[in-house]
Amino acid sequence: MMVLPFYCLAQSFEGSIRYSMQLKGNGSAELAAVLPKEMKLKIKGDKIRTEIVGGMMESMMGVMISNPAKGVNCILNNTIKMAYTLDVDTSSSDEPVGSQATGKKEKIAGYKCEELIIEMANGEKSAVWITNQLQFPKIKGSQQNGLTRFLSIIPGGSGMPMRVSQKIGDSELMIEVIEVKKERINDQLFEIPEGFQTTPFNPSLFGGDEGDE
Repeated sequence: MMVLPFYCLAQSFEGSIRYSMQLKGNGSAELAAVLPKEMKLKIKGDKIRTEIVGGMMESMMGVMISNPAKGVNCILNNTIKMAYTLDVDTSSSDEPVGSQATGKKEKIAGYKCEELIIEMANGEKSAVWITNQLQFPKIKGSQQNGLTRFLSIIPGGSGMPMRVSQKIGDSELMIEVIEVKKERINDQLFEIPEGFQTTPFNPSLFGGDEGDE
């Protein structure tokens, strides 16, 4: 299946999108304490800012920004004024290799959506509800920037994921749009603030290993 770039298929979105995040299933209580309750995205063209709300992850990596034109791809820790730079992942393991429409349709946050079962190159499958009335920027993120990675898996490159259901062990992670706001976004939100020190991202600082994805 050919995957086309987002840029050539739809008008770029500028505004804010708020997602709720809920974990269900066996062993979900421990994971839920780590994962955020909400994820707020600010998008302008191919620039994206992700703000995490709730859970242990908020204090560790509360803001992530990607600004390809300026070579910015990092995690911001506002408490200690530190910017952790992230390498860009050029692998194809997160590219969709197939999709199957289920025929189910529903309105989510006021937008018409259709459900697809999407299979990734690594064998993982996700149920994704997509609207063609909005567009998410097609950008390459780092391997560590997994929270927004699920948003760039739309086959054909057109649309915006409004609900994603994904298995994590014996649990199910449900991510769903609860608010869409088209508005002007200040370009400064996609830049490293003045006074922040910059250092390469080290997974060990966040409880991971160097080899973790």
